[in-house]
Amino acid sequence: MKIPHTILPNAPGQRPRLPLCLPFAFLLACLLCISSALVILLEWWSPSPWKPLTAIIAPLPTDPEYYRYDSTEVYLVWIDHTPIVLSTQTPSAQESNGCRLKWDIAEQLFVDPCGGSRFFRDGTYKYGPSPRSLSRFPIRIVDDHLEVDLTHPQPGSPHP
Repeated sequence: MKIPHTILPNAPGQRPRLPLCLPFAFLLACLLCISSALVILLEWWSPSPWKPLTAIIAPLPTDPEYYRYDSTEVYLVWIDHTPIVLSTQTPSAQESNGCRLKWDIAEQLFVDPCGGSRFFRDGTYKYGPSPRSLSRFPIRIVDDHLEVDLTHPQPGSPHP
């Protein structure tokens, strides 16, 4: 059998030549696999910021419900079948004053017992010395249960 002249056989004891880019491509593929594995592991190991709040029950509560997680206190309020989670911390100029809002059933308002500010059910400012509306927390619905993210409070809007 005759070998075409364009294909040269390897000399005895000589290693076949690899293209120069092949080892770099292999190294790049290995780095990509390792970095993908690290991203997946970090995502799997990192704790979720979402905390279970409550199951959704019918009929929905008419008054705000109080919940506490470690040192964070919140109110769950239903507005037109939409859940809202409000912070109980007063939005006064001194954020660390320790005052906690209370729901006044007679007034149907949130009341700041220290500064006297009043807030509607949805956390918007009504009157008083408060510089803004109440802070909210992100909330989601998973399998007929509410979950809240207590690590990302959203400050209320300032009032005129």
